[in-house]
Amino acid sequence: MAFPSAKQNRLSHDFFELYRSYKRKTKTVLGWLKDTCNLTDVSITSFVAAAKLVRKQKIVVPSELYYVCKDALALRITVAEQYKQQILGSRVDKAKNKAIERHEFFISK
Repeated sequence: MAFPSAKQNRLSHDFFELYRSYKRKTKTVLGWLKDTCNLTDVSITSFVAAAKLVRKQKIVVPSELYYVCKDALALRITVAEQYKQQILGSRVDKAKNKAIERHEFFISK
């Protein structure tokens, strides 16, 4: 779900701002994980492992970061739902369907 710009994708300004906001918040959370766990690999697998490490070692997550993460997930869910409605409508090809499934997997964990 990469959106270069609102104009290129014919998305509403509000939708595009939701998208940008969830991306910024996600970047903040991932940056904290990367710094806290000294990650050099920035793959999904390494972030999942880092999150598990934080939980296992009971590393204290700053309360501000907790709320940023909560907001990012809520925004990501909203963006995914609106994306399906606005962009895809009732015509979903296999490639787009796979992309949606990957995003839904990420937000369901």
